[in-house]
Amino acid sequence: MLVSSDFGRTPLYNDGDGKDHWPISSSIIMAKGHSWTNRVVGATNDAHEALAIDPNQLTLSESGIRLEPKHIQLAMRRLAGIENHELCQRFGLDAEDVAFFA
Repeated sequence: MLVSSDFGRTPLYNDGDGKDHWPISSSIIMAKGHSWTNRVVGATNDAHEALAIDPNQLTLSESGIRLEPKHIQLAMRRLAGIENHELCQRFGLDAEDVAFFA
């Protein structure tokens, strides 16, 4: 099961006492009995800005990539075996491979 959001909210209130869209979000992927479960991938700093990760080791890396919803979506398409389906090709994702399920 995948629970995900395509955007988050800013960590601080704006001038109207509201919050604006923020590119930092989260996803929860649940599956039973897989080696890749029970872990956290990615992190933020004290200002709630995404930190880069190595897409193969899934560890923090200054020379890595910052995770975005497109990385999750690409990985889920691959996990489901539909990445080459006509609809997936029509709605392509310009995302690097991330070894979430290795």
